[in-house]
Amino acid sequence: MKKLLMTICISIFFCALAVEGKAGTHHLRIVDQSGNPIPEVTVYYNYTTSNPYPGPPEVKGAQRSDATGQTTVSHPCGTMGSCCMLVSAVSYSISKPGYQFTPATGTVACQTPARDVTVTGTGVELPKMFAGSAANYATTLTNQMIVASFGESLAAAEAGATLPLKTTLGGRKVVVKDAQQMEKAALMLYVSPRQVNFIAPSGLSNGPATLMLQDESNNIVNVGFTSIAIASPGIFTASSDGSGVPAAQVVRVQSGKEPNYEPVAEFNEASGKFVPIPLDLGPETDLLILTLYGTGWRQVRAVANAFVTIGDVFCPIEYIGPQPTFDGLDQLNVRLPRTLIGKGDALVKVTVEGTPANPVLINIK
Repeated sequence: MKKLLMTICISIFFCALAVEGKAGTHHLRIVDQSGNPIPEVTVYYNYTTSNPYPGPPEVKGAQRSDATGQTTVSHPCGTMGSCCMLVSAVSYSISKPGYQFTPATGTVACQTPARDVTVTGTGVELPKMFAGSAANYATTLTNQMIVASFGESLAAAEAGATLPLKTTLGGRKVVVKDAQQMEKAALMLYVSPRQVNFIAPSGLSNGPATLMLQDESNNIVNVGFTSIAIASPGIFTASSDGSGVPAAQVVRVQSGKEPNYEPVAEFNEASGKFVPIPLDLGPETDLLILTLYGTGWRQVRAVANAFVTIGDVFCPIEYIGPQPTFDGLDQLNVRLPRTLIGKGDALVKVTVEGTPANPVLINIK
C-alpha cells in the first residue's frame, strides 16, 4: 500500500510539471517536389501508457493534412495533464496511395520544443472516387454500411453481384484502410465504369479511412477518402435520391387478423414524382407500425440512443438494427401514435447516436 501511494504521489507531481510545460509538437507541412501542398495525406500516430495513467495502454489514431498540406502531431503531455514518465514518445508515419514521403516517419517526445517539419512527397495523384451512403450519400461511413462510390474509369464493364457476396467483382475489389492502419476487403455489390457499390467491412476503427479500388493484380486504380463513425444513418427513399417519400411500408395489426402491409408512396404520373399515400390510422384498436429501411445505424448501442419524430411528435421505436434478409440493409420500426391523426404531410426525422438521418415525408389523414 505504501509503495502504491508513493507511485501515485510521484505521478501527481510529474503530472503537475507536465501541465506547466509545453507539449511537444511537430507542425507538418506536406508538399510535392515543386513545393505545392499535398492534401488528404494520412498521418498515423501511436503511443503507449503505463499505470496509473488513465486510459488504454496503447493509443492509436490518424488524422489528415488539410487543403494547405498541413497538420500537427502533439504529445499528450501538458495538453491533457498527463505525465512524461508514464507516456511514451508519440511515433507517427505518413501515407497516401501513389506517394512516397521523406521523412516518412517521426517521433514527438514529451515537453520538447515545437518543430516545423517539411515533408516532401514524390509520386502521382491517383484518380479519385467519391464514396457515400447508398441511401443519402452522406460522406461519413460506418461498419457494414451499403456504400455507393462514383468516379471515372472505375471498371472495364458493368457487373452485378450474385449470392453469396464476394470481395471481388468484375476484376475489382475495394480495400478499406482504417485509422489504425488495418486493411479489410469489402463485399462487392456492383461495378461499372462510373459506379462501384459495396458493403463496408466490419470491425473498422472510427476516424479517417482510405478506400482503395484495386485491380486483379492488387494495383490501386482509384482512391477515396472518408471517415468512419459509430453511426451514419441514411433512409432509402422511393426516388432513390435520399429525399421525399421513404421506401417504406406500414404494418397494420388488428385483433384476430393477419398483419396487413400497406405502401406509403405511389408514383404520380402528372408530376412525374413519388408522392405520399395518406395513411388512415383507423380505429383505436388498430396498431400501425412504420417500417423504414436504410443503412448505417446497425451499430446503435441501445434503443435509447436513437429517437424518431413525425410531424414533431415523438414516436416509440419498436426495433432498430439489421434487416435480417439483405446484407448491409438496416431496419427501423416505429409505432404511429394516434396523436398524429390529421397531421397531413409530416416529416419523419430520425437521429441515431447523435447523428440525424435524411428527413423523409409521409402523410397521415
